[in-house]
Amino acid sequence: IWPFNYNFEGIASLAGQMRVDADGDGTQDRIEAVALPFLRFAELSGRMGHDLAPLATLIDAGATLSGWRAADSDGDRVLLYAHDPRDVGSDETGGWDVSVQLSGLRYAEVDVIEWRIDGDHGARSALANLPKRGSTGLYTPAELAPLLAADDLVPLTPVGRYTASDGALTLTTHVQSQGVSFLE
Repeated sequence: IWPFNYNFEGIASLAGQMRVDADGDGTQDRIEAVALPFLRFAELSGRMGHDLAPLATLIDAGATLSGWRAADSDGDRVLLYAHDPRDVGSDETGGWDVSVQLSGLRYAEVDVIEWRIDGDHGARSALANLPKRGSTGLYTPAELAPLLAADDLVPLTPVGRYTASDGALTLTTHVQSQGVSFLE
């Protein structure tokens, strides 16, 4: 992980490294790595095949909503995103309800699972709740537990089963500003 980003005091890296005092003696015992949202975006993108089809792009209130679809041999994957270049601090709390109309589905019934990376899903909100201690501060394992749990990519909902009609299906999701929704 380079450059080093101790306690998220830097911004030019793919992960932060949290200094941990595990035994309460006031000294650093280990480092816990926490992925930044871009690394999780890359992880989800890596699940998609190389044959990508762009989705329609919409500009709304200065934000770009778009994405890609990959029709892979083991199923389709859709990545949707919303990016507002003026919202550099990811302060916008709203978002968009998006309907994706898929056609050419190969199966009459499909199982869909959704992941999200945004202000409510992922490490960003858990990080904001940590006390600020600068790049040399120490955290206890209990203080870091919510951040480490939030860092994991977990499905938003259980698998949903949908019936396609004549190879077509419409799925609806929510995409927050500066967020990603991934349907698999």
